[in-house]
Amino acid sequence: MHDLAAFVRELKQRFGIWYNHRHNNKGTLWAERFRSTIVEASVEALSTVAAYIDLNPVRAGMVADPADYRFSSFGRAVAGNPSAQRGYESIFCQKWPWAALMPSYNLILYGKGERPKGVAGKDLGRIDAETASRVLENGGRLPIWQLLRWRVRYFSEGTALGSKAFLEDLGRRWNEQRGAERKRHAHRMQAGEWGELRSFRNLQIDPVSIPGKS
Repeated sequence: MHDLAAFVRELKQRFGIWYNHRHNNKGTLWAERFRSTIVEASVEALSTVAAYIDLNPVRAGMVADPADYRFSSFGRAVAGNPSAQRGYESIFCQKWPWAALMPSYNLILYGKGERPKGVAGKDLGRIDAETASRVLENGGRLPIWQLLRWRVRYFSEGTALGSKAFLEDLGRRWNEQRGAERKRHAHRMQAGEWGELRSFRNLQIDPVSIPGKS
């Protein structure tokens, strides 16, 4: 179909019809519509998004360490699965083999170059919600490995993520195709130390959702 959004919409509709018929159910099965985000094919953008996905089971409270979730690519790669390891090599643009890229990826996941060991609350890298909220409310910025353990709207509603040059080129082509006059296409991401990563959308309200934050 060459259109991911159209494919997912069709899949959800058809599955919903089948499920409701099979289980005598009514209504929709999904509360929110499908969203997609364009990601630049660069190490910084791809590895950050991959880490956010790998931390899904941590955010859900299913595991303390993403490597312990055996249904994830990261869990399989750590366990020695060659296909999963090749996947991470592609995320790092084939610049390093699995063993060599792990220290860099662990810095994003854990804030350390090696997998942490010991007490989960101490070593596995999530500060409590109250402390995180206080930092952000006081205008502070959290390190990326902390932020990725919360819900970050940039990854679901940022439209596109990447370097300034990538987003400026994307915006120029968008204006040409749509006849638009959007002037700024690359916005610095708030709340954290995102490096050179930028967002196409300038999210102003709670780009990072921390439980208990007022």
